[in-house]
Amino acid sequence: MKEKTNRFQLTNFNDIEVKEVEWLWKPYFPMGKISFIAGDPGSGKSFQTILLASIVSNGDKLPLSEVNAPKGVVIIQNGEDGAGDTIKKRLISFHANYDNIYMIDLKKEHEESRDIMLSDVSELDQLFEEIKPKLVIFDPITAFLGDVDMNSATKTRLLLKPIGKLAEKHNCAIVFVIHRNKGLTGSNQIYRLLGSIDFGGIARSIVTIAKGNDEMLFIHTKSNLAERGKTLAFRLIDDKIEWLGERDYEEEQPIISETKRPRDIAKDFILEYLAEHKKSEFKNMVANAEKIGISSKTLDRAKDDLRDDNIIAKKKENNIWYWYLVDSNSPKPHI
Repeated sequence: MKEKTNRFQLTNFNDIEVKEVEWLWKPYFPMGKISFIAGDPGSGKSFQTILLASIVSNGDKLPLSEVNAPKGVVIIQNGEDGAGDTIKKRLISFHANYDNIYMIDLKKEHEESRDIMLSDVSELDQLFEEIKPKLVIFDPITAFLGDVDMNSATKTRLLLKPIGKLAEKHNCAIVFVIHRNKGLTGSNQIYRLLGSIDFGGIARSIVTIAKGNDEMLFIHTKSNLAERGKTLAFRLIDDKIEWLGERDYEEEQPIISETKRPRDIAKDFILEYLAEHKKSEFKNMVANAEKIGISSKTLDRAKDDLRDDNIIAKKKENNIWYWYLVDSNSPKPHI
């Protein structure tokens, strides 16, 4: 019988060198680590990633700071916005250095295969080695999970741990964009991340983008490697970000008086879910809505409201009814 080889060894801390943390933007985004930008739809999360990419591509000054970002290569993987009609336009608006910005695309001979996922660690490793990025953005993280259940702590940790090692190996900042639960308000914002609580546990830093009074807030929700940064205020104006200054913010205070009715929260959920999944059986929407505290009864009423307003409709495929967003390209609804 072949003797089993022990894969592990003991390492004494006398042999471990002390390392200082390097920063892409101190204290919000450390190098060699995983960070998150969280927020509700329309809050400006993607604008912030494009701005950050543009700043790093040029080595420009960071917002409300006299410190310049390290100049280098950026990878932007966006699973929602078009490369030409949205991302490039925003890069132009922010005066990015396009020579330093890339996206990971399929080779022509492999165009029938799926796009790159977080599970493709070896391929990501090769690409990182090739261009040595300072910043890598995945927006949103849900578009790159593949078949992994985002509500499973074990599976998400197993998926993201190798990604954290990639960040450390290549000394790049990896930033994930993630949506927030709509069914919860106030309290510690880490618990509002959509999916497994392990997303918040794995991240070394989390920035939350949220509404304030007549402005948007850039809130440092979690910081493991330095003191938490100041809350920054900004406005989105004509595809640009206007920074307004620092603000006082306590973690426990509500970010905004979120007084939406449960049915309105359910409507937002349906619209976001169908925008991401294109079509869905209602039972699947119910199952996912209940995970964030939206009842099936409330979701059903919200669905009826959206249908009556001709915002969503349903069609039958292979004897299964699917709901989808109504637009000019959609087939005639079967109501």
